[in-house]
Amino acid sequence: MFRLGRLGPTVRAGRPRRASRAGFSALLYLACVLPAASSTGDLALLAAVDAAAGDEGRLVSMIADRVGGRQRFGRDGSLVLEFGPGAPTTLIVTAGDEPGLVVSGIDAEGYLRVQPLASGRGAEAMARHFAGQHVRISTHSEGILAGVIAAPSVHFRSGGHLRGQDLFVDVGAASSAEAKLAGLGVLDRVTLEKRVAPLAGGWLSSPWISSRVGPTVLLGLAERLAGVELDSGVALAIASQQEAGNSGLTRVVNSLQPSTLVLLAPARGRAATVAPCSGRAESEALARRLSNIAGSFGLEVSWRSSHALSLGPFSAGEAWSAESACAVLSPGARHAGSAAEAVQPAQVAKFTDVLAAAIGARVGPGRPKTGAAPAATAALKRPPKTLDERLERLLSVAGVSGNEGPVRDLIRSWLPEYAAGRAEADGAGNLVVRIGRDGAPAAAFVAHMDEIGLRVTSVLANGSLTAVPVGGGIQRLFAGHPSLILGESGAVHSVMPAERTLDIGASSSAEVESAGVRPGATATAFRRYRRLLGSRVSGRSLDDRIGCALLLEALGRLRGAALRARRSVDFVFSAKEEAGLQGARHYADEHMPVHVYAIDTFVTSDSPLESRHMAFARLGSGAVVRAVDQSGLAPRAEVDRIVRIARRNSIPVQVGVTAGGNDGSVFRSLDSASVPIGFPLRYAHAPVEVADLRDAAALADLVEVLAREALASR
Repeated sequence: MFRLGRLGPTVRAGRPRRASRAGFSALLYLACVLPAASSTGDLALLAAVDAAAGDEGRLVSMIADRVGGRQRFGRDGSLVLEFGPGAPTTLIVTAGDEPGLVVSGIDAEGYLRVQPLASGRGAEAMARHFAGQHVRISTHSEGILAGVIAAPSVHFRSGGHLRGQDLFVDVGAASSAEAKLAGLGVLDRVTLEKRVAPLAGGWLSSPWISSRVGPTVLLGLAERLAGVELDSGVALAIASQQEAGNSGLTRVVNSLQPSTLVLLAPARGRAATVAPCSGRAESEALARRLSNIAGSFGLEVSWRSSHALSLGPFSAGEAWSAESACAVLSPGARHAGSAAEAVQPAQVAKFTDVLAAAIGARVGPGRPKTGAAPAATAALKRPPKTLDERLERLLSVAGVSGNEGPVRDLIRSWLPEYAAGRAEADGAGNLVVRIGRDGAPAAAFVAHMDEIGLRVTSVLANGSLTAVPVGGGIQRLFAGHPSLILGESGAVHSVMPAERTLDIGASSSAEVESAGVRPGATATAFRRYRRLLGSRVSGRSLDDRIGCALLLEALGRLRGAALRARRSVDFVFSAKEEAGLQGARHYADEHMPVHVYAIDTFVTSDSPLESRHMAFARLGSGAVVRAVDQSGLAPRAEVDRIVRIARRNSIPVQVGVTAGGNDGSVFRSLDSASVPIGFPLRYAHAPVEVADLRDAAALADLVEVLAREALASR
């Protein structure tokens, strides 16, 4: 039987209000491997923290643990740090929370119903940002679980538009009891999974990263103020619930009643900005002063006449006191207000210098960096031993249709010794492994190596790239999120700010070219492999890397049967399936196996978004004989034969009717019988495909049994 490997939920438990030790270590490593400047490392650390409105404790604790001063914690989760003599007269305040969702219920099948927390963003906008994405759920017990937002399948829906009430979180649970047993409950917070990555041009990218610029600046300021004598009191504050009507900001300002107030707000556009936050002359004078200081540090800030602050529907008025001189500073960001935001840490460092100078603190480097960055762990060369490990490594390699070479090379390196010498790459890019005797194959098992993605078509003068889809997919599920481009020198981090548009952080076409990216390069969504609850897993291109993993497993089991064989069997790792079954068509033109088994997904309607009148195969209930789809009908007698074989060998199997096509449909000889078999897959062609390893294990067993039968046939 197939070895599933390590299973179970991804849970990090920690002390109340604090990040877990394992989580903090991972963040520390992230900061170390990025450039050494303090602002870069701190920004990377804080950008990776989950902090939806009302759940800012991890972020606040990280800052409080790092700095001195007199600390006050508000009952709403806000933090105030006081420096200097007496009551503070100057307040520099920011917020650190991000757009998020709150769990409103758990349905009978284990899906979490969620609602948006963000103020000023409608449910439609929130659905656009979150649909089809990996998320993290922060539980009441301070654990963190992995999940995905359910996505429509391109095979069932043509448009893929989701409304706010269409947002469901899939954590891999099969029932509400299973979800609750994992610690999930109403009021848990849901945030996008973070991918903090450097782009070209000195940019750092992460979802809504500009909301963490303010906390990064305050952290730098606090560390400077700890050793400075001040003439008057200064307060630095992290206010809670920015995304829920800025209620924390209102409470902090009302509590301190400062005479001078500076708000560090998220980005409003590409340029850094400064604006008075009231019509008083003192506010305009403060904003002008900050602008002049910024200029002295080489930081250009654009002037805004006012700053609109999003307040809740029941707010009594402005957040700041009418008597305060107040100004708002905002950093510049690429793709401001989106999950594809990018900011420049160098600009963040200058913001710290500007505010330090404004309050009379020494302008210096802040805390020294100590210790060397940990060495990167070399990739393991040995072939993986479990499905879990094999999948994680297969999914880490991009292989858009027509560019499957890296996937093919990896698969070839894992072939068992007896089969490796008989493996050949044909003219279409397929990897064909023939085992048993020579001669026409009695059976062919075909799994495709490629995946959907984008191909770069042009590089514009301003450094942005245009692209066209390769294979079928709902493009809006990928727009506004991280991506990877396979350039001439390897993977290049990028974001996808809009449909069919890519951005690596460059400001010119020459910069793009120097990064090794040219027309013809392929791109995919950022690659994540996530373990959900139980035996459920999620990742981009489970379709059909699971099929490839299963063929490798079967080959490993069949050495003895291959040596005793009367016939031959082909294992075909096909190319360009998503671009029209091209690899399989090439193989079919040259070979006529008696039986053809396309090992692929069974696109299932086992989802909260789809009608179950067709394609319903439950995850966890076994392999699926894909008897009918849009590419053809499997012979009923052959379907019955496979079901009998499965039951005789105690292999769980389902039979179903679904959408889409498969590689087996191109075998049109009267001498070939094609029966596709697969595993149920939720959210097909989305960034967050979900499968159950128990189904994959059942399918591996079925492939082995069918291959043994074919090898022994006369």
